[in-house]
Amino acid sequence: MTGRIPDPFNSNAVMYAKAALNAATHHNPDAAAKMIRLLLGEHGMPGAYDAIFTWCAAIRAHLRVPLGTDVAVVYVNDDGQTVQPPKDTNPEYVWVNRVVQAYIAHDKPGLNAVVAEMGDEPAQVKTHLAHLVAHAAEVAWAAARRAELS
Repeated sequence: MTGRIPDPFNSNAVMYAKAALNAATHHNPDAAAKMIRLLLGEHGMPGAYDAIFTWCAAIRAHLRVPLGTDVAVVYVNDDGQTVQPPKDTNPEYVWVNRVVQAYIAHDKPGLNAVVAEMGDEPAQVKTHLAHLVAHAAEVAWAAARRAELS
């Protein structure tokens, strides 16, 4: 996959990405998957980049972290201790965390390298994108819960 940082974004691809995030946020993974299929069918890998940036921007906004901040993903075991990701951790989940870290750090070469790891095989790209949009939805849910409690 060739790296492409979208500038400007393809507004139609971003529309599909936002629709997928909305579906995932409303616990409708089938609709989210449909939006991802439409996005990739119409826009291919450049559309995938647009979606990744859209979802990472949403995650960063919900976390209220300034762009350019180094963040660390911490894995915690059942006893509350920080650990390395378990060997059986879903590789797409680890990939999602690395993408978000690179995006928030504003590390364009690092982000391109991590995104390229998903490859360009359609099923693999869909799987990675589905994990990222699900993570963005989880962050949105957590932000909404925080807002309700404050």
